[in-house]
Amino acid sequence: MQTFTDMMKILDNIISLSKQQEDLKRESEKLNPNSSMMDELAKQEKDLSNNLGNVMQQMSELSQKTFAISPEMGKSLGDAKKQMEMSVESMKNRNGSLALNQQGEAMKSLNEAAMMMKGKMESMMQGGSQGGMMSLMQQLQQMSGQQMNLNNLTQMLQRMQQGGLTPQQQLEMQRLAQQQQLIQKSLGQLNQEAKISGQSKKLPADLDNIMRKMQEVITDMQGDKLDDDLIQKQEHILSKLLDAQKSINERDYEKERESRSGETVLMESPAELDLNNPDSKNKIRDELNKAVKEGYLRDYEDLIRKYYETLQNENINNEL
Repeated sequence: MQTFTDMMKILDNIISLSKQQEDLKRESEKLNPNSSMMDELAKQEKDLSNNLGNVMQQMSELSQKTFAISPEMGKSLGDAKKQMEMSVESMKNRNGSLALNQQGEAMKSLNEAAMMMKGKMESMMQGGSQGGMMSLMQQLQQMSGQQMNLNNLTQMLQRMQQGGLTPQQQLEMQRLAQQQQLIQKSLGQLNQEAKISGQSKKLPADLDNIMRKMQEVITDMQGDKLDDDLIQKQEHILSKLLDAQKSINERDYEKERESRSGETVLMESPAELDLNNPDSKNKIRDELNKAVKEGYLRDYEDLIRKYYETLQNENINNEL
């Protein structure tokens, strides 16, 4: 309950800052760029930026206590603060049109953060009405999806490397390590929240082992160690996260489960990709484009496109 109250206070502060930014933008529109009042507005913009910094600090502290504060919220507030600071400089340089654009972008980012916060709070209320079980399931599902995406990106980067990592690939590796840290942090917060809310019995007992395995992966990534052992560790983590979801489901619905005789299920394996076949190449392109739009963070779009380019280059070399 305290977490929800703290989130409400932060949401109110974000909405208030957005309204103040809107009012300041209107005042800026009325001024001639050469007006001496531009300096006063720049001072007010700087005050807004400082106030936003305080809100970001509050949200950072709350993120240590709850999984509900996402990295995307922090990024939107960070973008808003950056635009505010740029607007201050633009007003000092008497570039009114640029300042107005930056103020508008700051408002946009503030509103995005507010919408994400509001959506998370609504999900928390819905999860609370269902005894908390769906909240645990949803969070584990989200983490599993993030881990799956991360595993795929790591494997792409491994395929692209030739000998040692290039400086650009090392940078991508560090980004992947940061993403693994975020997942590890989220899992730790979930474990802590489950204990506080009395839902810990629904979680498997080996979450600490999963977090330790994540730490091994983070250490390897930070040391630019990209090998099959790292890939296997990540696959093990994903498997355990999926097992955790299954464990919650089985414990909650154990009384409703029915005994069924074993059945032989025949499944046809997917055909091997032939990069010489135009249809296969088009399929790869479509799937990767879909992944960019639906499943991956913006920071990784270039990595995905580079991976596709690598596949194309390998095909050209094979033809030669």
